[in-house]
Amino acid sequence: MSEAVGLTLLGVDVRALAQSVTARPDLIDSLSEPFHRSSRRPLLGIDCFGDQDARAACDAFIRVARCSADALADAAIDGAAGVAPNLFHGGRVRADLILGGGLDARPDLLRRLSGRYRLRGNGPEIADVLVDPPRWFGLLDRLGIAYPPVTADRPVVPKGWLLKHAASCGGQGVISANADAVLNADGVTAPDAYFQRQVAGGVVSAVFIADGCNARIIGFNRLNCEVTGQRPYQYAGAIVWAGPSTEQRRIIGGWVEGLTRALELRGINGIDLILPALGQSSCDAAPADRNPLLLELNARPTATVELHAERLPGGAVHCHLEACDGRLPAMSSPPQATTASAALRGCRVLYAPHPITTRHCDWPAWCRDQPAPGTRIGVGEPVCSVSAQGTDAVEVERLLRQRAAAIFRSIADPTTYAADAPNTRAA
Repeated sequence: MSEAVGLTLLGVDVRALAQSVTARPDLIDSLSEPFHRSSRRPLLGIDCFGDQDARAACDAFIRVARCSADALADAAIDGAAGVAPNLFHGGRVRADLILGGGLDARPDLLRRLSGRYRLRGNGPEIADVLVDPPRWFGLLDRLGIAYPPVTADRPVVPKGWLLKHAASCGGQGVISANADAVLNADGVTAPDAYFQRQVAGGVVSAVFIADGCNARIIGFNRLNCEVTGQRPYQYAGAIVWAGPSTEQRRIIGGWVEGLTRALELRGINGIDLILPALGQSSCDAAPADRNPLLLELNARPTATVELHAERLPGGAVHCHLEACDGRLPAMSSPPQATTASAALRGCRVLYAPHPITTRHCDWPAWCRDQPAPGTRIGVGEPVCSVSAQGTDAVEVERLLRQRAAAIFRSIADPTTYAADAPNTRAA
């Protein structure tokens, strides 16, 4: 294949990746300012939402109306030539491809895509491991990585257990083993399904960047979930977490290094963990004497990477591509709770409490994933996301709550934005 001249971003939502190509990190709380493209490569975005800010960051865009992994892959393989002919030459794609969420559990589709694009990140051979519970947990055992107890068999007493699907995206493949659908045996026989013991604690994540041999942690986050219909663990945002103890950082760093070497991970990745005894609030302090348990590996750039934009010189996509070529960016250590001057960032995904048809409005600068006028959004579907920055998690959480409330009020009355949540950085 000739040298790639274009770049395609593919996933359920590629807005954050697209903006990392085009925006400066210092614009995190004022992204209504004009974008400044750092690369002249043609940029094609393909996702399931087609939000206004995602489209504005790309040269061409495809919105996939039927949101599924197959539909996303079809759009990248069969539909891209119609909207971005400059990515093609002689019937062959001339573009790199970076994957977001949504195709993690489909190594077959990754193989299809790799026949047309140059995959920049982790390939199907890694997905093969992640979607095969015996292989995945066997690897964790060999690496000495702790995780909550798992079983392939339905627990006799389902209370306190979760049914999970390997490599699911955004918590969508996680439900209580006590749910009616599980008790009626729906979905239990899927080859990627397994049961895992539920552990009380707070869910955290570590975003890292790897070159196939070595890895560096970009930052830590506290993750928030929201109950949406049958999805009790739906991803609902995050706040940068400066609270891991020295021992917790050592353990997590060792796991990241071990997984990187064992799987030859490349680019930006993330791991989700649970820290027993950590409270559910993003503002709770972490008990220094409790060790984390690994929940999953996201072998792709995660949604929380944009919270650490200032630590990635040239932007997340630039650093991802550099790492794929064996060059890790120079970075300082992630912020710690004792770093008084460190500003923390956070984001929250807003889900529709009732059916919504969006109207034309001037979205605040701290609002991301801005739907186009006339977009019809069903109950429990994402409306948009809000962001905030503050000196500590308490302040960030307060701003996120204020801004979420302002957005929901504006759905009924678009004139209420500015009163409670000014369109400026409030930190």
